[in-house]
Amino acid sequence: MFKIVWLLSLSSLFFACSSGISTSNSENEPNSEEVLIPFEGKRIDLDSTLSIEIPEYFKPTGSLESGALVQYSSLFHGEYLIVLSDEASTSIDRIKFEKAFNQENSDFLNFAQYSYASFEEKREIIEESEWFEFTVDSINVLAKAVDIKESGDSQTLSYWLSYVEIDDVFYTLKTWTYFNRKRQFEGQVNEMIRSLRKK
Repeated sequence: MFKIVWLLSLSSLFFACSSGISTSNSENEPNSEEVLIPFEGKRIDLDSTLSIEIPEYFKPTGSLESGALVQYSSLFHGEYLIVLSDEASTSIDRIKFEKAFNQENSDFLNFAQYSYASFEEKREIIEESEWFEFTVDSINVLAKAVDIKESGDSQTLSYWLSYVEIDDVFYTLKTWTYFNRKRQFEGQVNEMIRSLRKK
């Protein structure tokens, strides 16, 4: 069943509740005693509708994914952010054309589930959380956390995927880092998603 969790704390949403992601007895689990890096952010516009606060040390890049609204990274920290946007009507038409539309779900949920299915089919899923739905500044968000391996790569990456609905536009926020830096980056991800604002 699709679980709805209203936003109280994104830390509890992604990480305390996402027990599928954090395996307590795994020998590969990041050191729980590592100190989270304090969030010192800068606000950037994603487009004329939406803005977000990102870590001060993030730098713009164009090498992560073509067609992205924004792409930021810190090679030193091994942390990455991509934001994509899709016209809602165009996305839903594509999902229906591919016969992947579930009439029992909202257009937004269909988009998020279709987008995630496209993401996971190209990767090996190690652990994933359940779906969560919440609001930030009256913005609808669907989110999932997942640990993956890219095809042909033995390194595990930790992703936080957030799908955002504003009017007739769907946004996809992809944030990720290396698994051994997961606990250091998760607080930053919380702050970024919590900082989303309509303009």
